[in-house]
Amino acid sequence: MPDSLLNAVWKVTLAGTVKGNVRARARQLTLTGTAVINGDLMAVTNRPTFSPGAVINGRQAITAAAHLRHRMHHHMMAWWCVSHIGMGLALFIVGLIFLALCPCLITETLEQARAHLWSNLLTGFILLVVAPVAMLIAAVTLLGIPLAVLALWMCLTMLYLSPIFVAILVGQRLLRRQLDGCKYLGLFIGIILLVLLRCIPVLGGLVFFLVTLIGFGALFTVLRARRVKCAG
Repeated sequence: MPDSLLNAVWKVTLAGTVKGNVRARARQLTLTGTAVINGDLMAVTNRPTFSPGAVINGRQAITAAAHLRHRMHHHMMAWWCVSHIGMGLALFIVGLIFLALCPCLITETLEQARAHLWSNLLTGFILLVVAPVAMLIAAVTLLGIPLAVLALWMCLTMLYLSPIFVAILVGQRLLRRQLDGCKYLGLFIGIILLVLLRCIPVLGGLVFFLVTLIGFGALFTVLRARRVKCAG
């Protein structure tokens, strides 16, 4: 037969003739005495067994499965670290732009988050539960679909911006200053802390989720107060 790709969870046994190359992946690889490979053998296995009489006319490349898993683990860890650094860098850049464009909104949201931490957390949680239900109800009607799409875009934008407020707040608390000029440094320090916390398995994700809810609730409260003020 021509080139072969052999995969198995436990065992691969080759007893015939292969005209080309063989690529195999299994815990145990066995070549019987009648096996003939006229090409190369490339295998990932922990238990290669070649019987007398087995012929391999090409080169052999045997890789231990444990070594492959170790390499894959390192690659996954590297990708995990790069993704978290990228997330932190993106939040920092967006935060800098937001600070430059909307300084008053950020100041009001920081004051709201600082003064009403637990109520902001509760508000953010309620919004996270109620908003999707309201969007689904609105999307049932043809006229409500654009409103639902707009509401979804606004919620996703607010959720993405939410950790930035808490990052600035935490950074200012560590600097023991609440001046406008310290917002940029506070943002930098706070983003670093959030990224480091996010790297902690399970706990980091929970903390980041709570931080997002606090910022979400504070931002929504400030925007609603502004809307009421403008309407009045």
